[in-house]
Amino acid sequence: MIELPIALRIVERRTAAFILAVLLGWPTFLSAQQKTLLDAKQLVRGMVDNELESGRQHQSHWMYQLQRQEGDKTTVKEIVETKDCEIDSLLSLNGETLTPDQRQKENERLKFQTDNKTIKKTKLADG
Repeated sequence: MIELPIALRIVERRTAAFILAVLLGWPTFLSAQQKTLLDAKQLVRGMVDNELESGRQHQSHWMYQLQRQEGDKTTVKEIVETKDCEIDSLLSLNGETLTPDQRQKENERLKFQTDNKTIKKTKLADG
C-alpha cells in the first residue's frame, strides 16, 4: 500500500467529511427549498383569493376632481361615485369659479340628474 503524506490524508478526510455533510444535508436543503416554493405559492394564492373576494364585496366609493381640456375650454368637475351611479358637478370653467348664475344652472342640472337617477332606480326595482 502506498503511504500518502499527512497533508494529503487530512485533505482527503476533510473532503470526505464535506461530501458526507452535503449528502446528508441535501434532502434537508431540498425540503426547505420546496417548503419555500410552497409557501410562496400559498401566499400568491391567498392574495389572489383575497382580491377576488374584495372585488365581489366592492363597497368603496370615490370622490375626486377631474380636469379636462378640450380645445381652448378647460373644465374642472367633482365626481362622486355612489352605489348606482356617478354624479358630477362643474366646479370651474376656464380657470374661473362659476358665477352665481352658472352655479344656479349647475345646481338645477344636478337636481335633475339625481332625480332622474332615482326615477331610473325605482323603475328598475319595480321591474
